[in-house]
Amino acid sequence: MIPRFVAAGHHVIAPDLIGFGRSDKPTETTDYTYERHVDWMTQWLVA
Repeated sequence: MIPRFVAAGHHVIAPDLIGFGRSDKPTETTDYTYERHVDWMTQWLVA
C-alpha cells in the first residue's frame, strides 16, 4: 500500500512496531499488551 500512497503524492510513515519485523524483541510478556503498544506509539508521535 505504501507505494500507492507515495505515487498519489502522499507522505507515508511506517513505524516498525516493537516485537515485529526487525525491531527489538522484548522478553517480558507484559510488553506485548495493547496498552503498552499504544504507549510506545504515543511517545513516538509526540517525539
